[in-house]
Amino acid sequence: MPFMTMPDAVGAILRLDGAEASHLTTRVYNIAAFSPSAAELKSAVLTHFPDARTARSSPSRGGRRSWTRGPQAWTTRARAATGDTRRGIDSPRR
Repeated sequence: MPFMTMPDAVGAILRLDGAEASHLTTRVYNIAAFSPSAAELKSAVLTHFPDARTARSSPSRGGRRSWTRGPQAWTTRARAATGDTRRGIDSPRR
């Protein structure tokens, strides 16, 4: 799953905004992220927080499946929990 920190995202946008128009080759840019493996992420965390405890995610606890459903699933669950019946751009058409 792609990963990007907010400072990285904002920095990329500000660098694009500050670039000379003559140096830009297109008007639309995709600010890409990186996809670290679980081992790479664990290594980075332990580098900065040596006493951190880590654990494997179990598929039986939802694990990765729950957070890869994305904002649409979160919004749908939140609307169901609050009784909100408005259709947004992320709502499936009926």
